[in-house]
Amino acid sequence: MKQKKPIIRRRWILFGLAVYTLLREGFFAYQHYRMSDLPKDSILIPPMISEIEPPMRPGLNGIWIMGAPVKTLYFEVNPYHAGSRSLQWNELPPNTRVKINCYVDPSGNLLIDSYEIEGHPAAGNHIIETLRTWKYRNLKTGEINFDFKLPSRREKLTIYTKLRRKASIPDSLEIFDGRLYNIDGIEDNELKIEKM
Repeated sequence: MKQKKPIIRRRWILFGLAVYTLLREGFFAYQHYRMSDLPKDSILIPPMISEIEPPMRPGLNGIWIMGAPVKTLYFEVNPYHAGSRSLQWNELPPNTRVKINCYVDPSGNLLIDSYEIEGHPAAGNHIIETLRTWKYRNLKTGEINFDFKLPSRREKLTIYTKLRRKASIPDSLEIFDGRLYNIDGIEDNELKIEKM
């Protein structure tokens, strides 16, 4: 009886290999049958790669780009300015309510004109002290107001801007608004930026 089990296993293994071989050969025969209707050009791969013409390379009989390089300018908080601190959004208490009216001077400094603190005074003072360290790239000047409403269900921070380009920057250069805040951890749906 001990001899029959290995023999039965061998027979099943041989039977499985035979079925696999038949299926594989049947698949290849079916593919050959399907390809027999196709023209020879679409079946054969060209034998020499040198027959394929390489595409034109830019700069060599191809595209020539002329003119001065376009410089993209962004008005944003400079996070690499010495002493600039980022505000940690997740560390603010949920009842923080602060309105801060600021002005960006020609050198990019953020000057605080007035503020109203409701809800959590220590958090409001922390926000104000952090904003005092921010310095913008000196491309625009004007008013920028921050309205922190953490108890709100919608936008928890609204930034109102009334900025104009500096007179020393030529009109031919386009200035885009970049990141107007240096806050870590804030979600896009918690933030709204509006022009005054």
